[in-house]
Amino acid sequence: LPAIELPFLCYVHEESIRLGNGLQTLEFAAGFGYVSWKVPLAWSKVGSHIVNDLSERGIQEIPHVLHSRLPENLRSAVKLDCGDCLTILDRHPRLEGNVHVLYVQNLEHFFNPNQHQSFLRVIGRLLAPGGRAFLSSHTFQFGADDAHPLLRLYKSRKDAGDVYAGFAGY
Repeated sequence: LPAIELPFLCYVHEESIRLGNGLQTLEFAAGFGYVSWKVPLAWSKVGSHIVNDLSERGIQEIPHVLHSRLPENLRSAVKLDCGDCLTILDRHPRLEGNVHVLYVQNLEHFFNPNQHQSFLRVIGRLLAPGGRAFLSSHTFQFGADDAHPLLRLYKSRKDAGDVYAGFAGY
C-alpha cells in the first residue's frame, strides 16, 4: 500500500465503527479505482463511497474492478461521479457538510495556486463536522543533498514566504 492508504483505510474503519451505516466517504481523482475497491472492505458496516474522476475512461473501468473484487452488497454502495472535482457540489449538493472521510492522491500538483485555493474551499464545504481529508501528492525528487539548483530555488522562495514555492507559471 502507498504510505497514505493505510492510515486512510484504518481511519475509514474507525469511523465506520463509530457511525455505522451513516458513513459517507469520497475519493477524488480515483483514476481506475485502485484505491476505490479497498474502501468498502474497510467498513465494519456498509457505508457509502463516492468515486470521482475527471476521466470518463477511468470511471468506465471502475465497475470492472469493483465487480472482480467486491461482493454485490459492497459494490452497490459505491457510486461513480465523472466530472471536475471543483464542481462536485453542483452535481451532488447533498454532499455539503456530509463527507466524513475524503481521500485525494496525486491531484493537487496539477492545480495552479488559484485552483488549489478553490479546491481547499470545496473540501471545507464537503467535510462533515469533525470530518477528515487525507491529501497526498508525490513530489519531485531533488536528490540526496542541497546541491540541486531546483531545490535551492524552492528553498529560497519558501524562505521568502511563497506559499506555492514549487509552482512555476509559464
